[in-house]
Amino acid sequence: MSKEENFSTLIYEESPYTYIGKTARGNTDEGAALWQIQRVDETTTAPTKVLWADGFDSFDKILDDRAGYTYK
Repeated sequence: MSKEENFSTLIYEESPYTYIGKTARGNTDEGAALWQIQRVDETTTAPTKVLWADGFDSFDKILDDRAGYTYK
């Protein structure tokens, strides 16, 4: 089993951003602090920016709160 198969991924397209949430396979509670969240910023004409919630790739974010985090 590859590392990617150990995770579940959810993608939310909420213009002008796309949010990518990843958690350990089997965890489906979007209200639990078990998620790693990235935000893809497509608002610029420069190269697309992919940023982490609160600037870290740790699995301690709540996916339901994705729009409320600061992305760095």
